[in-house]
Amino acid sequence: MKERFEAARKDLAAAAPNLRSMILWGAARHGGDEVLDALIGLHGKTELPEVKVQLLRAMGASRREGTLRRGVAYALSDQVRRQDAMVVFAGVPMEVKRSAWALLQEHWPVLDERYGKSGLIGRFIEGAAAGIPSEAHADDVDRAAARLRHL
Repeated sequence: MKERFEAARKDLAAAAPNLRSMILWGAARHGGDEVLDALIGLHGKTELPEVKVQLLRAMGASRREGTLRRGVAYALSDQVRRQDAMVVFAGVPMEVKRSAWALLQEHWPVLDERYGKSGLIGRFIEGAAAGIPSEAHADDVDRAAARLRHL
């Protein structure tokens, strides 16, 4: 996987289109800030919306909270089309769902302002909370959802 990512990092065309998403996500899941930096660089260079979405999904795949935090911050920046930002939450692996949920709550004012009047806000919530890993996490999601509705 690492060799395939390094090849794709140099030239995205080196990754077969039907494998590209898996290669990017796998590298991000097992990598850290250096992989995220590469994904951000590739996102800025590519013109294809489909590839940009694959890169954003991979940015959410890190199992390291600090790297995930940076990926979410990038997804909410002016460098990303607003309709694509939620994809970073769709890539979050189960073991960091708690961190993703905490990041969603942290960024709630921005998310609510941008997406609260549309159906897109649900995509962020779904990505951060889907596949809840424990009963305690489910309780936290219930409490936070009730609180966030009233903000």
